[in-house]
Amino acid sequence: MLKLKSLSFAAALVLAGCASPSAPPAAKPAGSLFVQAFQARGIVKELQPDGKTVVISHEEIPGYMPAMVMPFTAGDTNELRGLAAGDLVSFQLVTSADTSWIEQVKKLDAPRAPTAPPALPPTLRVVREVEPLKEGDLLPDYTFTNQLGQPVRLADFRGQALAI
Repeated sequence: MLKLKSLSFAAALVLAGCASPSAPPAAKPAGSLFVQAFQARGIVKELQPDGKTVVISHEEIPGYMPAMVMPFTAGDTNELRGLAAGDLVSFQLVTSADTSWIEQVKKLDAPRAPTAPPALPPTLRVVREVEPLKEGDLLPDYTFTNQLGQPVRLADFRGQALAI
């Protein structure tokens, strides 16, 4: 009986020695789910009427996703209190296998307002090139630049379906 207990103890020691204590965990376990947290910054585009969703144009979240505009759900709706479109915010994005939410939302200094174009000299004034069209009027032959940098005229598409 004593030999059996000694053997069990020795086996437990060998198994414990095989574990790698220096390897950091990939994520924080939360119950049976693995949760990861990422710091992020962005500009609030809109607050949804449900009171718990905010659309943010965020910077790249290194190791997780590129910069984009997307909706986020707040873990606590109080986190969104006092926010408005145009606010610069920092937040923590928390993800698990089947859900994600944001928390620790902090309003930062306001983003720089875009600079206004320089004022036109008083001798110049902006006028419309054409008068507004009425229903049934033909479009004038405008020239646009395509994605290849080449000029394209509306007349090039006459008689074809065209969506702009």
